[in-house]
Amino acid sequence: MCNGIQVTPSPYVLGIDLGTTNSSVAIYKNGEMLVLPIDNGNITMPTAVRFKNRRKDTVSIGKQAKEYIHIKPDEVFTSVKSLMGDNEWMDKSEIREKFKIEGVQFTPTDIATIFLRELIAKAEATGLGEGSFERAVITVPANSSPAYKQHIWEAAEAAGLGETDEHGNVKHDDSGHPAGVYILEEPTAAALAYAQSMGFDDTKNKEQRILVYDLGGGTFDATVLKLKSEIGKATKFTIMSTHGIIDLGGDTFDWIIAEIIAKHIQDETDIDVLTNPSSIEAKSKIKAIAEQTKINFSIGNDTEIEIDLSQVVVDSTNPEKRASSVIISRESFMNKLMPLLDKTVECIKTVLKEASVEADDIDRIILVGGSSKAPWVRKIVTEMFREPYVAQNVDTIVAQGASYYGHMGPIVNPLISTTSHYYGIEVQSGLFSPMVLKNTPFDGQEYVSHEATFYNPNDSGRAIVTGFITQDKVEYTEKENGARISDYLVTQENNLGEPMFRYIGEFDITVPRKAAGQVAIVLTMKVFKDNHVEVIATAEGKETPVIWKY
Repeated sequence: MCNGIQVTPSPYVLGIDLGTTNSSVAIYKNGEMLVLPIDNGNITMPTAVRFKNRRKDTVSIGKQAKEYIHIKPDEVFTSVKSLMGDNEWMDKSEIREKFKIEGVQFTPTDIATIFLRELIAKAEATGLGEGSFERAVITVPANSSPAYKQHIWEAAEAAGLGETDEHGNVKHDDSGHPAGVYILEEPTAAALAYAQSMGFDDTKNKEQRILVYDLGGGTFDATVLKLKSEIGKATKFTIMSTHGIIDLGGDTFDWIIAEIIAKHIQDETDIDVLTNPSSIEAKSKIKAIAEQTKINFSIGNDTEIEIDLSQVVVDSTNPEKRASSVIISRESFMNKLMPLLDKTVECIKTVLKEASVEADDIDRIILVGGSSKAPWVRKIVTEMFREPYVAQNVDTIVAQGASYYGHMGPIVNPLISTTSHYYGIEVQSGLFSPMVLKNTPFDGQEYVSHEATFYNPNDSGRAIVTGFITQDKVEYTEKENGARISDYLVTQENNLGEPMFRYIGEFDITVPRKAAGQVAIVLTMKVFKDNHVEVIATAEGKETPVIWKY
């Protein structure tokens, strides 16, 4: 007989906007997308975790954690979301060492787990959920890598989310994810909240094409969606196209100012605080100062701001080494900012082209994400397109949309989704061969697939299948055997100067030792709604199945 305290599961689905800089949560209750107060009455909370005195058992989150970023930067972890898309952080010794607490190597996913666990506890403490949250919808950037999504599921389950059986064990779906936990792209969540608040329901005939401009703390996404409501029918949400830029957001803008400050310090002290191992604390403080300076520029009319650097220890081995104050002009900041904003405009042009619509076909441009509140964002969107729509709840609209999605029922809701990337393999000396195309509709299915025939590259008795994805448009020619061949190298950059393709995994196939081009290799690629990829390679009757969750 169990003598433990019985926990009542909440009847509501928790919508979670896990942001780079700030996070929020909401539930759909009594016909309302209700944002929960989670940080001393505030409806948003800094996505920050602090280990006091760098001890594992003294953790705080939110504002309590972030307020120490000036004083104890080595104890505070922020922007971990930007590190969860791959494992490259492990190659950077300063990051790896910071993530080592009391001899234990933590990962960005571990930090996200700690934050999520406390975030959920604060949501439950409001009492508005009427129980313990098991089900949740967690939002992710539209250009998230499947690796990032996999890490989100891992963090969600480790934080206590997931429907449980009679023994209290978390149940899992066919993909191995915790049952009742769903992932939703941030622009789509914002569109759902917008539609619900603007009266798209089964009592009227209404249709709009909207463009979501989502500029957060660490990423930018542009998504075109079609919203259509009909009398007596559920509203349909069709994702027409989406495109994003990794590592472009509020953090990027902070570093513009941080680099100006660092250049001033280097001119005075000959120390580059952004690369010097003995300047880790100074680097953290400069980043925090830069963030506040950016905020001051965005809310005020100052043409320049003077920053006192007397409290910044430039070199921990020489505490007396300090720099004088520096003046940052709004003009110098904007000169460096504009090329980044121009990238968002180019991204919008790309997504409109892929959706086969003109700017005039868009009924409304919606600004989403904390960084979109800055006046320079509204100005550039207005100048290039038209006056955007700014929701009153710009900081929480994504969490609200997630809660509405959860209320509708993620399995049966009328969201018509499509693939977010081109998925393919490397062939012929580094060329990309797309298998599953971007914007392919799922049409109610769990996955879409494509089959093509390739041939052994040599007589070694083995072939390597290497997978890549891209959001950039890929032109190709298709052969009778289904193989699609492009002229793009998997190592090349796009027109924004960024890597066009992202590596997702590889595996070996054993084949008969015959001359090149003599062994047919039939490749079947399936892309699932959660973006994980299943590949089956068949050579002379022998199958080699592989799942890339990367």
